[in-house]
Amino acid sequence: MGPLGLTRLDVEAAFIPNAFEDMATNVVATPTPNGKGWTVKGDSTLGTDIVATFSRLLYQNERHEVIIRHIRIDVDPYFQWQGYAKSLLSANMPLYQRIGAEYIELDAVGSGALVWPRYGWALHGQSIAEVHSEIGYAYTARHKSKLPDTFEISVFGPDILALEDHEGYRIGLETLKRLAVSNREIHMRLYLKQQRPLAVLKRRGIL
Repeated sequence: MGPLGLTRLDVEAAFIPNAFEDMATNVVATPTPNGKGWTVKGDSTLGTDIVATFSRLLYQNERHEVIIRHIRIDVDPYFQWQGYAKSLLSANMPLYQRIGAEYIELDAVGSGALVWPRYGWALHGQSIAEVHSEIGYAYTARHKSKLPDTFEISVFGPDILALEDHEGYRIGLETLKRLAVSNREIHMRLYLKQQRPLAVLKRRGIL
């Protein structure tokens, strides 16, 4: 038995996307230097073409909480929006829940700024103020006035995507689209022991 009570096989088996049978996925899991977690690197190929590459870190923080760090996932543009990231996350979740992970953290860049909020991720850290400010700038540019104090902006991804101004303009979605184009990093977390994110994952067919 290795770190977090897992064998290498346990970890590697949890990173095979379950909706892409024609793809071959190679995964290598390695114990971290301190022996308390795992680093995971993988790639999926279709024939000789690399469809996606990904890397993950599973570890315990100083409070002995199990944290999952999605370091990166790069999907070939031809295969984007075809469900690869969703399928990989669906394959991951039984393992993440088995080890009692508190949350998954990542820095959303590019299309990730639109993908991850759909699956229940929430803004975290400095990104809360940054995204809220961008929404305020967008409101001012559109209406030539400051964002009203009564205008509530959530940190929860689905809420931001659904956020509308008084004219029905989807200001949250359009703001995230602009951030995606600019490749701004947005730090986000998916809390695995909270009801709202879990409900989104179930509705999206991931759990």
